[in-house]
Formats: sequence, structure tokens, C-alpha cells
Amino acid sequence: MRKTKLLAITMAAVVGMSSVPAVYRDVVVAQADETTGETFSLDEPNYLAAYTAGKKVTTDKQTLNFTFKTYETATLNWDTPVLLVYTSDDGIYDSKNTNYKHYANVRSDCWVDAEGTTETDASKNITINKTYPSDWNEWLKACKEEGKATVEYQKDSSNKVTIKYTVVAGDYTSVSEFSFIADEGKETYFAVTGELCTISGLPIDMKMELSNEQTRLKSVAGTYSDTDKTTTFGQVKCDGWWTNWSNGVEITEDAQKFSFKTTTNESTDLRWNTPTTVVFTSVDGGLYKPTTSKNLYKEYSVIRSDCFVITGADTVNETSGSLKTTGIPTVETKAYPDGANADEKKAIDDENNAKITEAWKPWVDANKAGTEVTGTVKREGNKVILTYLNNGIGYTATIPVEEGKKAYLSLTGEQCTIDNLKFAPAPAESTPAPGTEATPAPGTSATPAPGTSATPAPGTSAAPAPGTSATPALGTSATPAPGTSAAPAPGTSAKPAPGTSTKPAPGTSATPAPGTSATPTAKPTVAPTKKPSNTKKPAKKLKSATITVKNGKKKVSSVTVKAKKSVKLAVSVNSKAKLSVAKLSKKNAKIAKVTFKKNKLTIKGLKKGKVSIKITSKKTSKYKAATKTIKVTVKK
Repeated sequence: MRKTKLLAITMAAVVGMSSVPAVYRDVVVAQADETTGETFSLDEPNYLAAYTAGKKVTTDKQTLNFTFKTYETATLNWDTPVLLVYTSDDGIYDSKNTNYKHYANVRSDCWVDAEGTTETDASKNITINKTYPSDWNEWLKACKEEGKATVEYQKDSSNKVTIKYTVVAGDYTSVSEFSFIADEGKETYFAVTGELCTISGLPIDMKMELSNEQTRLKSVAGTYSDTDKTTTFGQVKCDGWWTNWSNGVEITEDAQKFSFKTTTNESTDLRWNTPTTVVFTSVDGGLYKPTTSKNLYKEYSVIRSDCFVITGADTVNETSGSLKTTGIPTVETKAYPDGANADEKKAIDDENNAKITEAWKPWVDANKAGTEVTGTVKREGNKVILTYLNNGIGYTATIPVEEGKKAYLSLTGEQCTIDNLKFAPAPAESTPAPGTEATPAPGTSATPAPGTSATPAPGTSAAPAPGTSATPALGTSATPAPGTSAAPAPGTSAKPAPGTSTKPAPGTSATPAPGTSATPTAKPTVAPTKKPSNTKKPAKKLKSATITVKNGKKKVSSVTVKAKKSVKLAVSVNSKAKLSVAKLSKKNAKIAKVTFKKNKLTIKGLKKGKVSIKITSKKTSKYKAATKTIKVTVKK
């Protein structure tokens, strides 16, 4: 706890507080005299990327005001702030204390999921009242300009808690009023979080920080050899889901190949008890627990060996063309007949599951006996290209990642052991990637029928989230609060009509079961009546251009320079195209001075801060245009 206390004292000095902040377990909460008017902001690139400390609900009626702006790229009503309502001994949301209890998520768009219900439930002493704006589309547009939020909260002598949440955006207002009876003797709190929005004007006594040391997950470190440019790892033993990982290996524009031996535990016959790949961005290549007020870590894809996408299903799937699979067993499953009752459906489910299990058995047995896994990974601009092959079954995934952030690949799994994991430079010419061959015919994949038990149950499968048995990791947009689901289902895009929401109810999910596919269930039976006329000659496929930046002999994507000092970088592109550097904004130009001449990039530090420099190469007759971002940190 020594580092935690140091952080607490530092924060006290910064905000001029009259007392040392309180330390709750691994959490530091800044406390200040309310008369100071000190405030802070939260940026919410993903649901629960950050959240505040709790505001205690007392018998005195109180009001909390704050403002927010929804991201311009947002398209959904729930891309706005959310209140998290709970009881806790220490006032911290999702506390590890046994006395923590979650009551509801109260969203800005009038969605209240309270103990499994979204409407008034007298049997649970829950009352929910809502007032909707006349036009949700205009309301969301106004939220992008600025939304003003007011929370009125109070409890009475019987421990009945009432929270009224009002959001005014332009000429449009939404109101959600939630009342419930809290457990006797328990203190009630609410915290503020959100999704795809920036929340401002929050009082400093709600600010919360976690240090890197407190949130980083322990993982197996690799050993890098500069002689042959390889990274090797010790054994990664995964007895449970999300319990052990290899530390991240940076994904660069230079392709890498990886290989390892996997052995599934003898006690299981489940196909998801095999290795899993994790593509993520991170400050240091480590995997992290959910953090507050810091965007340290974000997952972009979590894909199992049986080609099921756990995280990233909205962007990495066969429908979008971002995931191509090979070797999936073909299974003819039976559909429910019209009017089938529950017993008939269960019988069909059992029959289908038996067929699916039998089809996958040879592959599962090979994994139990021990099998070799191979793959490749590289970065092309803002996309990661990942190939993976396990005993004839595999995939090629194209995974979008955030510009300017280092991306990493880690291996984990469930009830399996990974041995001899090794990363090495990939040869210039490689064999066809998994999934570039013919994909199994639509409708013939190993897809459990609706209602089947082939999907792992929470706490027993690869569907649970990092660090727990049922909660997705930070960085995913589907991170549920305890016992609820306050994030959109993957791929959801429709806006709710006034008074409704397309977001799944608590506990539901639109994620497909393992092996499912969104492709059509049958091939066309009628051929085109005539060939297209005036068919154009296919356009010549251009190669990908790669911009390389070197500091001396070392390739870099980020540099650190002291104020009044300079660093010179050499820039090149394999397409030999003309290179250019984007001009810095007025604000960033005060942090660093950038000059670019004859493919030499000179960066002079002016004052403490961070900037990003965008380098662009033009399209040529053989190569595509390309961009590369260099992150610059100027220190005193």
C-alpha cells in the first residue's frame, strides 16, 4: 500500500485539500471541502472505461449537477452518461467487499434496469417513472453539443431511496425516477459512468484513481533474443478462464510468426477448453483489470481456438468479412417444427448437441493428446492481421485498432497448458493463411440450435470476463454491471423509439453461441438468367505501403525528448512515394516544433506535454497510400 499512500498525498497537494484522501482497499478517493468548487472530468471511450467514487444517499435531499458531450461518432441513445446505484461498505462501485450489492443502472435515455426488471415491480418495492423527449434523434444530436444532467437523491426513515435523473439537451428533456427499498442497515451510493461521451463538472470528492501496480494482471514474461529477434515464453498454464496469460508481444508492421504446443486437460471434452488469442492496446504490453480515470488498456479481440469471437464480435465476424475460418466441422442440425412445445424443443436441442459434440470430438481429442499451433501477426496501419491454425481448424482475422497506440498479442485459454510459445520474424513468403481457402458452406457449420447448452455457462466457460467468471474486460462495450447488462449487444445499431430501447435487457445477450454463423442458411437454388454485360476488367490489386521511422538503427513508433532538446528520425517508405508530415495544431505547436526535410524528421521539445505526428505517403501505381503516427512525449 506504500505507493497508494504516496499517490494520495500527491493528489492532496495538487487540489489543495484540507485533509489526506481516504484510501479504500486499492482505491484512492480525493476528498475536498465542497466549498472549493474543484471539479474534474471523465472520458468514456467505452462503457465503464472510467467511473466515479460513490455519492452517499442521505435523508437530506441533495442535488448533483454535471454536463457532458456525446462523441460525434456516436449513433445510439445510450452513448451518454449512466448512474450506477448500489449499497457498499466503502462507497466504491463493484467493490470486492462481500457486502456490495448492485441495484440498478439508470441511463440517460430512460432505460432503468433494476434487479432484473425495467418497469415498476411492487413485489420488489421498485417504482420507475419516465418522461421521454419528443424526438430521440434530435435529443442525441443535442447531446453532442452539450447535455446538462441533474441528479436529485434522498432516502427516508424506512430506507426508501429515490433517485431522479434529468437530462436536458437543447429543447429536449429525458427524466428517469427510480425508487426502491434498500437493505436494512446498508448505505446507498450512486456513481457516474457512461459510454462514448465526456462528462465534466463532477465534484472532486467523487474522483477516484487506481495506480498501474494495483490494476496490472500478473502474466508470464517472455525472453527476447536480439541475436535471432525471437521472444520465448515459459509454460502458460490456464486451469481456469482468464487466470493466466503470456505477456503481450508488440504487433508491428514487420510480420511475426508464432508457434506453441497446447494440451487440453484430460478431464474435459469441451471444445472451448483450448487456447485463446487476445489483441489489445496497453501502456506497457501488460494486461489490466478495469481501471478508473485512465485509459490504460483496451481489448479489441478475444478469439477462441474453435473460432468463436468473445470480444470484438461487432467488428470481427464472418458477416463483415473480417473473419475467415477454415476446417470447421459440418453438422446437419434439426430445426424446431412449427408449434413445438418446450419438451420437443429440448429433445431437438439434445439431439443437435450430441451431433455437434461428436463432430468436434476428433479435434478435441487431438488437443487433449497435445497438438502444435501456428500463426502469424502483423499491423497494417490501424488494422491487425492475425492468422491462427490449430490442428486443421483456424482463422484469419482483420482487427481494427486505435491509431497511435501500440497493439499487442497475448495467449491465454481455459483448462489447457501452452508450452514452448515462441515469436519470431516471419519469412517474406509464407503459406496461405487459415481461412483464405474455401470456407465451409453456409448452413453446415457446427451451430447449436436455439436454446442449446453448447454455449459455456457463466463461470464455466471462455465467455466470462477478465479477472472474474462472468464480466467482460475493460475496453469492451459490453461490460455489464454486476447482475445486469447496460451495454449494447454486438452489432446493434437501431435507435429506440420513445419509451423503448433496443439494448438487451439485463442478463440477455445477442452474441452468437460457439460455432454459429450469420451467413445465409442455404445456397441460391436458381442460377442467374444471363451473364452481366460489359464486364470490366478487375482492377489491379495494389500492395500495402509501409512507412518506417528509425531513431538510429531502431524502429520506433514513439519517442521522448526533453524540453529545449531535439531528436532526429529517419523516415522511409517501401513504395518510394513522396512523404509528408501533417502540421501540428496551435496548441500542440507550443509543445513541440516539427520540421521535415529530405525524409529527416526533426522534433524539438518546447514544453512538457504529448503530441502525435502524422506521416503520410501518397498512392503510387503499385502501392496504396499509407499513414503512420509517431507519439511524442516532451519532458522537462
